[in-house]
Amino acid sequence: MSFSLILNESNLVNSSNNSQFEYKFRSGNFKAENLEMCLSQAVVPYSWFNVSSLLNNKKITFKFNDNVAAVVISLPDGFYTIDDINSYLKQQSIINGWYLINSDGDYVYYINIVVNTTYYANQIILTAVPSSLPTGFTAPANFAGFSAAGESPSISFPAGSLYALIGFPLGTVIPSVIGNQSILSTVTPVGSTVNAIIVRCDFISNDVTTPSDILTSFSINAPFGSNINFIPSFPTYLPINNGNYSSFRIGLFDENLNPINAKDGRSLLNLHIKIQK
Repeated sequence: MSFSLILNESNLVNSSNNSQFEYKFRSGNFKAENLEMCLSQAVVPYSWFNVSSLLNNKKITFKFNDNVAAVVISLPDGFYTIDDINSYLKQQSIINGWYLINSDGDYVYYINIVVNTTYYANQIILTAVPSSLPTGFTAPANFAGFSAAGESPSISFPAGSLYALIGFPLGTVIPSVIGNQSILSTVTPVGSTVNAIIVRCDFISNDVTTPSDILTSFSINAPFGSNINFIPSFPTYLPINNGNYSSFRIGLFDENLNPINAKDGRSLLNLHIKIQK
């Protein structure tokens, strides 16, 4: 005897995170005796953000020069690469007048964050704000002002900031200096807050793991916004706890066993149940 169970959006039990499902048996009672189960297929939309109010990692404190006050920049909830973060900082620079226009008509920004693949790090480049308008340059109408000493901007990473995503310890302060500066991140950047998916199910008994309800795990093999597809090459069957069941629950968790907070709940989970050998 063997059969498959399909769980999808209709089985969601927590619409706030879209990753916890409940299967209710049609007859209202299912007797499990010497059965085992595996996850034979999963299709999961890659839809969880790496920057959000929930994660409390949206902010960066920026001070353009010695003549203006520090400003807390807060990113909207979303999924950001370093290029995306840098683009948002440029947008904020335009809004706040933290830029000049060179003789070619190009905008000159005084903060840039780029990926440095050689060192598996990110690099913050802070360019000195001039003390007067350079030859051939023009200033926008909302220009924030020159630096009296030709200092670079300063940034800091307080609690609730992007420090882990960019790769700096909590509380890091990069102060102004006279001239330009380039700073490599000092810890491994956290590009995504979820690096793998762990599937937990209260229906099974995995006696060699803690917690004992881990059914399987799989990697994220798709870009953000696409479907993650998982079909195991060698299905791993685990014993179902003997007993009578009206329902069971199954959920998607990150590598640290935190529930995944997905925006899209249209996952499909295919479970295969058979008699234990």
